[in-house]
Amino acid sequence: MNNPPDFMALWDYQDPAASALRFQQLLAESDNQDLQYELELLTQIARTHSLRRQFAQAHQLLDEIEPRLTDATPRARLRALLERGRTFNSAGDKASARALFEQGWQLGLKLGE
Repeated sequence: MNNPPDFMALWDYQDPAASALRFQQLLAESDNQDLQYELELLTQIARTHSLRRQFAQAHQLLDEIEPRLTDATPRARLRALLERGRTFNSAGDKASARALFEQGWQLGLKLGE
């Protein structure tokens, strides 16, 4: 996608279901040429599940993303770590969340994010 929309500006944290619909629409409209963008959108869809306390769905989507992450998708990898951490945190598993947040922090530093 030549000029992908700023999907972060489309977030409505008070209405994660509506945000999910917007992200799914962006995904359907994408030209599948930008793997990083696609995977980042999917991490945000996973986040909408976490915010709705649909932890199994969030983990399932993150599990589907994981094998598609490559060295060419570092920002998507960072987002996947953060969203997995958020999912564990929201579900009450603070230890698992912390480990993922620390990995995300280190990767973010390395990437300059």
